[in-house]
Amino acid sequence: MSLPDSFLGLVLFVVLLAPGLVSVQTGPRNKPIAKPTALREIAGIVFRSLISLSAASAVMAVVRHCRPNNTPDVRRLINEPGTYLPPNYVSVVAWGLATLALACLFAWLWSTFANTKTYQNWSKSTLATKLKPKHVIETSPAWWVMFKPEESEQNDFRAMADITVDGGVVFSGEVFSFSPEADEHADRELTLIEPIYRMTPAPTPNRGRFSFRSQPDPDPENVKLDASLFGISAREIKHIAVRWESASASE
Repeated sequence: MSLPDSFLGLVLFVVLLAPGLVSVQTGPRNKPIAKPTALREIAGIVFRSLISLSAASAVMAVVRHCRPNNTPDVRRLINEPGTYLPPNYVSVVAWGLATLALACLFAWLWSTFANTKTYQNWSKSTLATKLKPKHVIETSPAWWVMFKPEESEQNDFRAMADITVDGGVVFSGEVFSFSPEADEHADRELTLIEPIYRMTPAPTPNRGRFSFRSQPDPDPENVKLDASLFGISAREIKHIAVRWESASASE
């Protein structure tokens, strides 16, 4: 995508992208971050900009209707740009900047509202959601389904994970963060927050296989790590067991 080579093109470029970029940068955080194609990403930004600009233009039209003598005459600006613009360019530029700023404000307000618990509860209670069959298999990335960051933030839950890595060692603790990418690749990472326990496999006397204790204890094979945070790469993980606990009840 190349930058425009004229002043008018540059203005249109900024106007069409600015509100959409504000919306994208402040958009919902508790959603998997996908990697769309360049065309789809630009189309999404432009679509958000057009919605925000439409709302801002509607507000400015009301202002124009209420204060016709103190605002630019948009009709004359469109029909007679050569004669109307030169003596009124200051007010026209100010009007345009005010409209763009208002559009960016609308984009920011909507994205901020989309991050609130009120919006999340409303979106879950819509008719489309209620009509969704209960037996449909979830298609979200596995880590998002297991750790449920949205549920954790809204309902005071925390995800406790037992993570088995190569070699059979198990790390246990509360999930603090994880990579938000929607693509489930081996370069993702997650972090546990203290207290963090490392449980090494111990041979079972009667079977000779590895067994694990589900709860940490003073046994040498179960060690509490002297660390506040502990990061684990998905490349080293064999499997993860997750349980949800009430954060308020555990404190």
